[in-house]
Amino acid sequence: MRRKNEYDATKLTQVATNKSVMSVYVDAFPIEQVKLRFAEFEDAKNTIDIYLSFEDVLRIVQDIKSSKIFKDMQSSQYPIQISFGGSVKDGKVESRSITFGMQNNKIYINAQKGPGKTTNTGAIILDGQPTKKVSVGMSIDDFKGVFLYTEAGINAYLPTLVGQLVETAEKNRKKMQNN
Repeated sequence: MRRKNEYDATKLTQVATNKSVMSVYVDAFPIEQVKLRFAEFEDAKNTIDIYLSFEDVLRIVQDIKSSKIFKDMQSSQYPIQISFGGSVKDGKVESRSITFGMQNNKIYINAQKGPGKTTNTGAIILDGQPTKKVSVGMSIDDFKGVFLYTEAGINAYLPTLVGQLVETAEKNRKKMQNN
């Protein structure tokens, strides 16, 4: 993918239809997250950012490689929940979720967000109806490609992360020895 402008500067890959796009960004890698941005071309305000942990992405890739995720999608009449969560800003709770579904050998990745509430365990769940929804349909090969490419990006980044962790541990060890 050619990086044409500032918008593309941190984009790793994407899948697009004539109506919507799901882009994968690396700018959340330092917090061990992958940012997925869902957007509709007709309504530029209908944009949803979903953050998946490295572990979640690698689990999805493992399920792709074993075909488990395809079997799960085929055996369910509803999309399978991949991630849900959200954030609290200025006292307002926002819920975000991502699901995968399959219909006629086409995979749909669905993102939604809306008002949320915090459960007594600290989880954030949707409170009412979502205010934004974006669905991106793609072939099975495109689905595999976007997640395998994202896995490659994570694997390329991990030596940097581990190097930083080791360096920090070494500094802390020396600091403890000096005290």
